[in-house]
Amino acid sequence: MQNSPPAPTGFMQFVNVPNAISVTRLLTAPGVVVLASQGWSMAFLALSLVLLMTDWVDGRIARAWNQQTTFGARLDAFSDVAIYACIAWGVYLLERDIFWGERYWLATLLGTYVLSMAVCFGKFGCLPNYHTRMSKISWFLVTVGVAALILDISLWPLRLAFVTVILANLESIAMTFLLREWRSDIPTLAHAVQESKPN
Repeated sequence: MQNSPPAPTGFMQFVNVPNAISVTRLLTAPGVVVLASQGWSMAFLALSLVLLMTDWVDGRIARAWNQQTTFGARLDAFSDVAIYACIAWGVYLLERDIFWGERYWLATLLGTYVLSMAVCFGKFGCLPNYHTRMSKISWFLVTVGVAALILDISLWPLRLAFVTVILANLESIAMTFLLREWRSDIPTLAHAVQESKPN
């Protein structure tokens, strides 16, 4: 079996393909707000889907090309916050009545999300970036839910996404309490429990 190349160090830990994708995603995210503010719902949906897909792509590339770095994981977490904030703002601009009607779900989602970031930042000085299975499921359901809402198909996929995002946030909080040092890419709470055990 061929050995994988060593993970990048020095300057190359900052300049690689996954990081370039994360920076592009971060800089492009405000575009969804601009599109939504103009009432261009289909363009908003298209750009949102592209941004959400790149969140999946950069992680795959980082693992496949062995370009995973601590800086890249933290940059990815920061760009994720920007994407979801901009998409939420865009949905609000396009669907204010529906947005307001779902305010209790949204308040719970936002509260658990902010708490998960605050707990991790307070303990480790950075944002969580665990990439759990639950977060991947919620990412997929948010994508489907936003599409179903903008296309006026159904609100229920988005409500299901709300539940999974809240559960993912609660899992993230529990993992942060358990872990002794900051880590990225931990699939489940069970894995965090295992890693928290003394050697």
